[in-house]
Amino acid sequence: MSEEVVTAPGGLALLAELERNGWLTLTSVDLPPDAVTYDQYDALLHWAGQLHESSCWIIGDLINYGEKVYGQTYAQAVEATGLAEQTLTNYASVCGRIPRSRRRLGLKFGVHAEVAYMAPKERDGWLKAAATNGWGRSRLREELAPLRAEVRAKESPAATLKDVEVLPPNVELESHVCQCTTCGRVMA
Repeated sequence: MSEEVVTAPGGLALLAELERNGWLTLTSVDLPPDAVTYDQYDALLHWAGQLHESSCWIIGDLINYGEKVYGQTYAQAVEATGLAEQTLTNYASVCGRIPRSRRRLGLKFGVHAEVAYMAPKERDGWLKAAATNGWGRSRLREELAPLRAEVRAKESPAATLKDVEVLPPNVELESHVCQCTTCGRVMA
């Protein structure tokens, strides 16, 4: 997976320079007309958009790192980020369940969150289907709705999606596996 970064010449150096000059703060960007080139301006806009989307991943990975290395709890993360503990728990959980190598750059964090609790093969299939079909979180939820209804209908009230292996449409299966064309359930 290739990740995009600020493409302005010396991207991080440019950000540091803007901050040093007081043109970039946590609450504003106030650039004089000749502060950056058009290409740098365009790269900064892209970077800001990427930062907005990637902040869930960054925060989740940092929480998991802090817990593993320093034994930090959510209390410290709540104080540091100003986010609710449940939000941080969700970020950390999704990041912990979906390895960096399996995250899809073209899909938002929320799409990944919808499939985070599935088995890896299922999750990868649904992420591929979402990327291929241009599905956002809402559309993916619609596609998963019949599967979730099936799980709720199971005898065990504690059943979850991880108890039913379901692959998205058109995912190739190994020869010793059978998939129901109605509900998508996979059986060995």
